[in-house]
Amino acid sequence: MTHAARRTALCAALTAVLAAGCSAAVEEGNRSPERSISAARSDAWSDQAKLPAGKTMVGSGDSPCRLPVSFRLAPSWQAHAVDADPVTGGAVRQGPVQLSCEVDGKPAGRTGFLRVWQGEGTHARQALDAFLAEQSHTANRQYRSVKAGTMDAVEVSYANVSPRLSERKRERALAVTASHEIVILHLGGITTQEHELMVPALQLARETMVISK
Repeated sequence: MTHAARRTALCAALTAVLAAGCSAAVEEGNRSPERSISAARSDAWSDQAKLPAGKTMVGSGDSPCRLPVSFRLAPSWQAHAVDADPVTGGAVRQGPVQLSCEVDGKPAGRTGFLRVWQGEGTHARQALDAFLAEQSHTANRQYRSVKAGTMDAVEVSYANVSPRLSERKRERALAVTASHEIVILHLGGITTQEHELMVPALQLARETMVISK
């Protein structure tokens, strides 16, 4: 092989290597955002396939909380009405809604509440955004459209990054419109792990929700 031929072959090989490297970099660059989005969604929506077989309904006139909607409670969870802040004596409000009911998970061995807020309105997403605007230190909000029973609803999963916490934790809220009122269900939890253990209680409420009679 002549010197010119060797030189031509070397250039061709080098070009092929550089092209392969660039192609791999482009492919990796295209894939990385998808992987990060997928991971974020996985962290945000830890839904359970099997839901608890709750039988007790809350929301109707003969339940502890009178609400525009009714839904089933997870076994051993207990609901009680919230009329006023025990310290100030006034209504507990956040954005456009007022706290009406607390569903306590402690009797079921869970540390946290499923809180029900309500107020006048017909736009669930706007009410949900206004509700979160009153809650400081939220990050990584992810929204999705869902059904609450047969009703259209919107759900948000986000991180609570308050500096008062030792670490960030996941929380969720669900908003639905019923009889010209907004109802927001908020699920917290002392840690992300505890929150995820309580998610089935929110799912059960969402899937069994009906307009109260």
